[in-house]
Amino acid sequence: MKKYWIELFLIALLYPGCLKSTQPSQDQSGKTINATYHPNQKFAFELNLNADAGYQWYYVISDSDVAKIDSVHFRPYSGRADQIGGLTIETFYCTAIRTGVCTFALRELRGWEINIPPIDSMRYVLLVR
Repeated sequence: MKKYWIELFLIALLYPGCLKSTQPSQDQSGKTINATYHPNQKFAFELNLNADAGYQWYYVISDSDVAKIDSVHFRPYSGRADQIGGLTIETFYCTAIRTGVCTFALRELRGWEINIPPIDSMRYVLLVR
């Protein structure tokens, strides 16, 4: 299975209220990332996406009472708005809601391809305290 680089960044400048910023190793494919937040803390993370090839990041949140995804934003990896094709950056803007543990399980795949494994996956485990 072809693996793509995943970058995970907590974005303090783009999402007001974000208190932490970490940069794990660049290749997070298939890995689990752990992070700790406080209730009502806003945070964001970014993933590379092969949107021009029809892929999307699908996610399942284990406990939406602990954390939630507020919105999702897409931009070209190159930063050029006029770019046609190429890698896309998908940013997930989130809020930690209350004390607890929550997991975001993410899989990059084409929604119409049944029984085809994802080209990428990761787990983002949040401890809210």
